Amino acid sequence: MILLTEISVIFIAILLIWHSLKYLGKELSVLFWVSAGILGFFREWLVSTYLPLYTYGEFTIVVDSIPIIMFVFWSSFFYVSMVWTENILGTKMLHWKNEKQQAYQYLFVVMMSISFLIETFASQFGMVHWNETPLFKLWGGTPVIAPFGYGILALAFLITFRSVNNNNNRPLSTKMAILLLSSPLIIIVQLGLLFLIKSSLSFLS
Repeated sequence: MILLTEISVIFIAILLIWHSLKYLGKELSVLFWVSAGILGFFREWLVSTYLPLYTYGEFTIVVDSIPIIMFVFWSSFFYVSMVWTENILGTKMLHWKNEKQQAYQYLFVVMMSISFLIETFASQFGMVHWNETPLFKLWGGTPVIAPFGYGILALAFLITFRSVNNNNNRPLSTKMAILLLSSPLIIIVQLGLLFLIKSSLSFLS
């Protein structure tokens, strides 16, 4: 089942990249998929190495114990949540003005909704094994804060991506450098907010 999932994730990512080339254009597509891919993989490596909250199942292709599909896992869902939100609002992300606050709320909710499907699937088929026993959990031992992680990471990346691309005078290389250098900060923001949510839930319990 894991091998089939790996093939499916890669196939879906190829379809999404093909869509983005037509939807965003070549430059924005390269910027989006490369920066989001590196962010997603780096985030998984960082958490796996220094915060072993969970371990992976028997994936076929791994790099330093991280499944290679993580290069397109997070970026695929970032892209889906962005396009879905743009379709709801009828305006592309780079043109959001007065609707920014509403758009960010949609992005957050869409990513949290996606997480319920992904985390259920992953726990049912042994793709992820949680190493901690949370006070509040969903399925397969998944901490209740996990869906918030999806929403926070997507929001942090897409806000950064939008901010970087608001200045059209920057060359592609400069935009890419800014996004890649922003990756550690985006991850720190996500993990920091998750820690606050977890601490709040522990206090309330």
